[in-house]
Order: sequence, then C-alpha cells, then structure tokens
Amino acid sequence: MTEILPFDRSYWVLPNKLIAGNVPTSYDKEERNLKTTGIINSGINVIINLQELDETNHYGDTFHDYARDLKHYGIETFRFPIVDLDIPTEEQMIETLTIRA
Repeated sequence: MTEILPFDRSYWVLPNKLIAGNVPTSYDKEERNLKTTGIINSGINVIINLQELDETNHYGDTFHDYARDLKHYGIETFRFPIVDLDIPTEEQMIETLTIRA
C-alpha cells in the first residue's frame, strides 16, 4: 500500500498505520473538504483528538467540529484533551493509548 498523506502538515509515524498532524479541518469549506477526502483516501478509520473542547486558534476562533463530518464516513474520533504546552499525566497517557476502536 502506498503511503498517502491526507493533507499538508501531516506525516506517518508508523507507515500506513499511525499518522500525526495538525488539526484535520479548516474554516475554508473547500480546504475542509480536501482534508476530509484526504483522510478517507488514506485509509484512516480512527482519529485521536488532543485538543481541548473549547480550544481556539491564535485569533480566538474555535475549530470546526470535524468529528461530525467524519462520522458520516465511519471514521471514529476520540477526544483526549491535553492543555497546550502541558505534559499529560501517566493516567491520561494510559487512557489515550488503550482506546479500542
């Protein structure tokens, strides 16, 4: 299987198994659709979201809830928020790493 990247600023941590990257959404509808299509085409079926529920960008805008968009395609999203520039506790890491999808 070819290593397909779903969008800019994403990369494979483990080829064709684990990908990491910036938030997979955008305020621009066209860019948001391209990211969604990229996620679908790369075979991703689970996303772990580390953002806080009310996290904002540098301008104070909240992020689009991409979990709703992806759920339509059978892609599950789990949220395990970590405060920016903070270190998760051991319990948080265990919870994040033991999800069952």
